[in-house]
Amino acid sequence: MVAAGVHVDGNSEKLGDSLVSEACGIEVPRCDAALQECLQQRRRRNLQLITWINFGSTITMRMIAGPFLDIYLFKISGSNHLVGAVESVRGIVQLLAAPVLGLATDRFDRYKLIKVQAALHAMPTALMGIVIACNAYNLLFLALPLYSVSCHFGDTARMALLADNVEDGLQRTRAISRNFSMQYVGQAVAPLLQFFVLLAVGYSHASRDEHWQLPELRRTLLAGSAIYLIAEPASLLLRVAPPTASAQTATQATNTPEASRPQTDWRQERVMCCGSWSGLPKMWATPVAVEVTFFLILLGSGMSTKFYPLFFATDFGLSPLGLCMLQAAEPLGVAALTRLNPLIVKRLGRAQAATLFMAVSPILLLGITCMHQIALVAPIFVLRTATARAYIPLFQAIVATCVPSTHRGKFAALNAVRLSFFSANAFLGAMLADAYHSYRPAFVVTAIW
Repeated sequence: MVAAGVHVDGNSEKLGDSLVSEACGIEVPRCDAALQECLQQRRRRNLQLITWINFGSTITMRMIAGPFLDIYLFKISGSNHLVGAVESVRGIVQLLAAPVLGLATDRFDRYKLIKVQAALHAMPTALMGIVIACNAYNLLFLALPLYSVSCHFGDTARMALLADNVEDGLQRTRAISRNFSMQYVGQAVAPLLQFFVLLAVGYSHASRDEHWQLPELRRTLLAGSAIYLIAEPASLLLRVAPPTASAQTATQATNTPEASRPQTDWRQERVMCCGSWSGLPKMWATPVAVEVTFFLILLGSGMSTKFYPLFFATDFGLSPLGLCMLQAAEPLGVAALTRLNPLIVKRLGRAQAATLFMAVSPILLLGITCMHQIALVAPIFVLRTATARAYIPLFQAIVATCVPSTHRGKFAALNAVRLSFFSANAFLGAMLADAYHSYRPAFVVTAIW
């Protein structure tokens, strides 16, 4: 049950009876069933809006700071070092900013933070456009980190807010998987839009001696800036709703026979006990174990992921249009497999399903390094990416179930920490690629890792 005047995440904005009555257009007494129904409607609408904003934000990020930017940097410098250097600086800045993002998400009103971030995000987006339009690629060492930090600030607050608006259990797994799936649909839409932009600016297969022209790349990158205007303003439509209670708290708040029975919270059970040390509660031990596992996986993946587009462009001579199609098929595979997560979790469990995906992915990557036919490599690459990403929403659901609402922002901000090491490790992949004149050694190291 929700009392009037309850704080949202301990923040200053309150949700009182009068606010809910005004929003729903009804007069309801405190804790009435109509109030609960109104809150459920708000939460469902918030979930839809968060999913839409993440969808649009992913398209913008993918078009402005995705694979085409890496190829743009490679073409303008003729070396992998600039690609690795820019990505490494972005990773380091994200790492430094991550603790601030997490603390701010838990300290301040998440609804207001998302709205302020959406407005301020226009500045780094415009800066990226100016730098690319003016061909001032050295300024990307400033513009790209600012843009990425702003993006991850919004992602952190929205991820914490999404968990606040859905109940524990399979519903949370389903909501997080749906949101994650739509983000990858956005990653598929981005290269399709780039495909049409290339056609619009007059790309032709006739110039076989030089598939990747800088003017075409610049215009394609700049087209992503316009998507910002489609998704981010939806943040203004989010409505305040208190965080959902855990299943145990909801049971204790009722007058049913189950509420009178002694309730044991599995989150308080202690593990890793040793001697005089009483161990850690599962509510902290489980998220820490998940985050460490996630971190180790991304530490190895960072050496390879940024170089997949260059791998297909150089080793297989894939044209810009061909890369657009592959970059569209890759996230669609992730989105399709992710939507199956609730069914797989029903049979195996969240942890077991995540373990299965993590075991299959490196085997497929080793297969990619041994093949030289694009007809074989492309579908296996799509399947490998799908299995390497499908466990992420399962990890997020596990963490959101264990961690209290007042600390979800900090754990959501860990995504920026992971991605910072993920990007910073690209420099090692660049060194391996230049030393062996091939991207395959970095792929082998990633698979073994």
